[in-house]
Amino acid sequence: MNPNIHNPLAPPAVAGIANPGESDLSFTYVYDVTLTALQILQGQQVNIDSDADFVLRGISYVQVSVATGGAFLLKIYDYQDFALSNGMLYSSNYSTDPSAPTVILPELVYPAGGKIKLDIIDVSNLPPNVLQIQFVGVKRFKLR
Repeated sequence: MNPNIHNPLAPPAVAGIANPGESDLSFTYVYDVTLTALQILQGQQVNIDSDADFVLRGISYVQVSVATGGAFLLKIYDYQDFALSNGMLYSSNYSTDPSAPTVILPELVYPAGGKIKLDIIDVSNLPPNVLQIQFVGVKRFKLR
């Protein structure tokens, strides 16, 4: 077995990677949004709790209102406001299964008290488009 291959959603300890002085706890931040036809939302934010850093390892979404849900575009930023992509990405590029999110590599660390920033555009022209965007990862606690 190749020691360099591991499940990026699993705790590093499972892959034999020790993080002395740190403890990871699985956690998911959820961004709820209702989009009207062709609505553009820029500069949206998900606040990170101040108790620990958040390590983003995956993204998924759920169409809460399946009957009227449709496509949307998404752009996500790191904690320094650098976009993860040059342009907006279609929703079809992200997993709709919360148990198997689209993996983000390398993992992104958002500092405690920081924000996950995103832009979102509805392209379905089907109001309302009710979504839950899920940021899957771990809270990284510092041990003393």
